[in-house]
Amino acid sequence: MNKILIITTIVIPVLFFGGCAAESENITNLPEIEGFKMNKVYRLNQNLLASYTDPAGNRVLFKFNDSTATWKRTMFKTKKTSGNDG
Repeated sequence: MNKILIITTIVIPVLFFGGCAAESENITNLPEIEGFKMNKVYRLNQNLLASYTDPAGNRVLFKFNDSTATWKRTMFKTKKTSGNDG
């Protein structure tokens, strides 16, 4: 019984930190976009998403592709401004 407890105590942290190390490596490869600053990185199910914003409030969303180990732009959301046309 003690052997199982010792093995479990060793295996669980190794798996946890190993998984975090792979994700942090992908985060360090985030693209830099001129005029935008990185806002947050999200995990949605198996997807890793990065959100960027600019000073005007526009937002760009990137998704990490595991097979190619690259980031791809998936969405651009612009902030509406009320213009006075007259």
